[in-house]
Amino acid sequence: MQNVVSQLQDIISRHYGLPSELELKPLSSYQSLKKELYSQLDQSISIPIFEPKTTRPIAYFKIGNVVKAEPELIQRLQDLVQMTLQSYLDLVDKMEVSENILQYLQMELNPHKILRMQKETPKKSIQRGSIQLGSTPLAEPRAPLERNQSEVLLLSKSRKLLDNLAVHIHDTARNQFFIRTDHMPESFMTRINDLTGLEQTTLYIPRIYELTSLQQKTLETYFLMEKNRSNTLLIVAGTRLPAPQLIAQENISEGLLQHFHLFHLVSEGDVEGAIGFQSLSQCASAVLEMKTGQDRAMAKNPLNLTKSYNLIPSLRDFFPTIH
Repeated sequence: MQNVVSQLQDIISRHYGLPSELELKPLSSYQSLKKELYSQLDQSISIPIFEPKTTRPIAYFKIGNVVKAEPELIQRLQDLVQMTLQSYLDLVDKMEVSENILQYLQMELNPHKILRMQKETPKKSIQRGSIQLGSTPLAEPRAPLERNQSEVLLLSKSRKLLDNLAVHIHDTARNQFFIRTDHMPESFMTRINDLTGLEQTTLYIPRIYELTSLQQKTLETYFLMEKNRSNTLLIVAGTRLPAPQLIAQENISEGLLQHFHLFHLVSEGDVEGAIGFQSLSQCASAVLEMKTGQDRAMAKNPLNLTKSYNLIPSLRDFFPTIH
């Protein structure tokens, strides 16, 4: 991004002899969305940069020392900004969408990873009877739910969605204790005993990329302890970056990621409205109970950096197909 801006400034300086800069925040004095905004006060032209697929400006490219607002000059400068900076932003947005579509199509080749959800609730017969009131014994704690995986990695652009879904997964698993690593001392999870002593517990790691190298090694060692691992400890981690970027940019151990089942919440993005309780509960059940076994063809994929890769197209309308 900075390279594109620098090249655009150099072109305007060499061909028109005008200084320019990118203002990342919209100017409060601009009340309209004109294609170009000329200010006689400081003799400058501010060309809006729009958010992809919208008409909402997210920045202004300001060109100074413009003595007269000639229509032909303004049109040339506007075309130059649109063909360089605006086109670059639109291209980046399309590339992200294309990557999600390719991943979705890749999962369609594996029908065994599709879980069908019924939209219509089954009809139940109504039974009539009498109720006798009496002393009610204390409710016994629910037994932990049998699940197909105990190491879950949630991928989403929405931090709020990750936190809410982690709590619903904990409730669905019927564990008694919920621990967030960002609420624990820095020394937590630096010893293997910190994990082996946890029973009927959900351990939530909101940002897996914030784990230190020592914490990563401790967690990876725990995963390798087949006989001494707890049957009731559920580990849920969250990330806003895909696995390749976690390894390349955040120095997350590739060996650690291989122990997680990755669930990619594709279409939610930065969620503005709250997602219904029913959708979150259905998703939590699917995450814990889904059979996520990998076939040999998927295991040979060089981009397959986790134990399994599963796509969830939408949580807002959770009744269709869930990958």
